[in-house]
Amino acid sequence: PSNKAARELQADTLEQLGYQAESGPWRGFYLTGAMELRNPRAPSDVPRPGGTGTLRALPVDQLLDSLSVRLNGTKAGAQKFSIALKVSDTDEQFLVRMENGVLHHQPLAEGGAVDADLALTVDRGSLVDLFLKEKSVDQLSAEGKLKMKGEGQALLDLVDLLDDFDFWFEIVMP
Repeated sequence: PSNKAARELQADTLEQLGYQAESGPWRGFYLTGAMELRNPRAPSDVPRPGGTGTLRALPVDQLLDSLSVRLNGTKAGAQKFSIALKVSDTDEQFLVRMENGVLHHQPLAEGGAVDADLALTVDRGSLVDLFLKEKSVDQLSAEGKLKMKGEGQALLDLVDLLDDFDFWFEIVMP
C-alpha cells in the first residue's frame, strides 16, 4: 500500500483488464480497483454508513427487517426481550422480539393486546433517527417524540446491539 509505483503498475493492469472485460460487473470491479489504487481513500476511525436515505424511505416492516441484518448475533446471544412498537404517524403496530440472537417482528392487529417488556410509541422518522444513532433515546424523549411504558432497557439494548457498517470498503487495498 505504501509503494506508489507498485500501486500505479497494478492500477494500469486492472484498467487494461477492465477495458477488455466482456462482463459489465467485472469491468466495474477492475476499474473500481484501479481507481482505488490511484486515489486511496483516507482511513476513518468511525464507520461511514451509506444508504441512510434509503432507510428513511422504507416502510416500517422493511425497516425492522433491515435491523435484523445489522444485529450482532454474537453480542445478542442469550438476551431475550420484547417491544410492543406503535408507530404514531403510520398507525402501525408491531411486536419486536429478541431471542436466541435473532430479531423477529410481526404486525399486530389494531388495538390488539400483547404482553411485552416495553410499550413504545414513536413516529417513523424518529425511529429511523434512533436506529441510525443520530439521536438518542433521551433526546427523543425530551423532544416528546418517543413514549415508553415498561422496561426501557430493552430499547437501549436493541440500539446497542446494532452494528454500524462502513459503506466505503476497499476492493484491492488491504
